[in-house]
Amino acid sequence: MKKVFIALLSFLTLSAWGQGGGSLLRFDDLVWDFGTIQEVRGKVSHTFTFTNTGSQPVVVESVEASCSCTVPFFSRAPVMPGKEGTIEVTYDPRDRPGVFIRDITVVSGGGKNVVVLKIKGLVTPRPRTVEDDYPFELQQGLRLTTGYLNFDRVGQGQAKSMVIGCVNTSRRDVELRVADPDAAAWFRIAAPAKICAGCRADITLTFDLTRTTAWGVLCAQPDIYINGVKNGHGIVATVLATDNFDGVGIDSAPKSKLDAQFFHFGDASAGKKLSHSFTLENVGASTLIVRAVKYGNGTTGSLREGTRIEPGRSVRFSITLPTEGTMGGRVIGSVTLIVNDPIRPMREIRLVANVN
Repeated sequence: MKKVFIALLSFLTLSAWGQGGGSLLRFDDLVWDFGTIQEVRGKVSHTFTFTNTGSQPVVVESVEASCSCTVPFFSRAPVMPGKEGTIEVTYDPRDRPGVFIRDITVVSGGGKNVVVLKIKGLVTPRPRTVEDDYPFELQQGLRLTTGYLNFDRVGQGQAKSMVIGCVNTSRRDVELRVADPDAAAWFRIAAPAKICAGCRADITLTFDLTRTTAWGVLCAQPDIYINGVKNGHGIVATVLATDNFDGVGIDSAPKSKLDAQFFHFGDASAGKKLSHSFTLENVGASTLIVRAVKYGNGTTGSLREGTRIEPGRSVRFSITLPTEGTMGGRVIGSVTLIVNDPIRPMREIRLVANVN
């Protein structure tokens, strides 16, 4: 019976393919407007009805939506000539307030015939809760807007601040202390000593390069103490410390170019030092300066900070990936370069070897 059905399905598909022209599926509606719907009411559905206008059975082979929020339901059973079929489309408005337009692509006739349906509407957002605005939960009723901040870039001689919102959802006042255990000279944090019950406050984080010099990715991880007890999760803030590129024109700036950013040594014996050479070229209009070179995972190399490369010139340097002390398997090393290229101030090279 199964073989008969497969044979029939193949015949019907080939028949539909041979009909040529436009789609034989005539839909009552190609566009459905849900109008205004409420997010709190959840999913909405509409059923598109079509008629097979041809003289042969037609199989709907696939129905694909342009977004995972839209799910179609359909049958692959052959639709006889003159008969109707349906495609039900369900839209989930959760966390999608505002206007929406989604496409649903219907394929039949061996992939030759395509019809695009559309649904649209306007989603009225649900009322926001404290949990929506402050999703990062701490202890004793304290919540934050986030536990992680990415400051993007900060240049030498500059300072950049960002704010994390805090709310006390408990019925008691809470003593708060936020401290950076590493006490880095380029980072500071300001937070209220107490947050009253039901009150909101701001925690201000600042990366400050006005009095100190630092290069590359800087990461601060302040601890949070609530009523004297250290919270299980602190705050993480990162920034890329670069040159101050204010007023620097791209056309007159240096531009770095690496001949490769990845090298695989293949199979290697344990205890052997593996080295490979790379070329760093300045294809810009002014002197390229290597501000910092950071070798990771035991990797070493010949390139040093302070290296200057004039326009049109290049330097050749080697990087060594150690395999001593490894138990075998995949060994990975990395080197990060910080340069005064305003377009790409950070470049990373990765090396890999399979150690026997």
